Amino acid sequence: MKRAVVLQRLEPFKFQRDIELAIETLNESDSEDLTNDEIGSVWEWVSKALDHEFSDDENHPTWKLDLDLSQTYKRTNEGNFV
Repeated sequence: MKRAVVLQRLEPFKFQRDIELAIETLNESDSEDLTNDEIGSVWEWVSKALDHEFSDDENHPTWKLDLDLSQTYKRTNEGNFV
């Protein structure tokens, strides 16, 4: 997943606190491709934004981003219950 693409998708909502934190996470590295950990962190912030701000709007564009992030994130501990 490309950092610039995710930043572009978050830009319209940058004044919402959880989205701001997602953008901060993305700005911590210069690499164009996101690591799995970065995808997971951004996904967490986007999901929180949906819960806190956008849950009443089922057509809000962050729902699609949330889905894209969830499908891209590789769960390394699947099936390993600790």
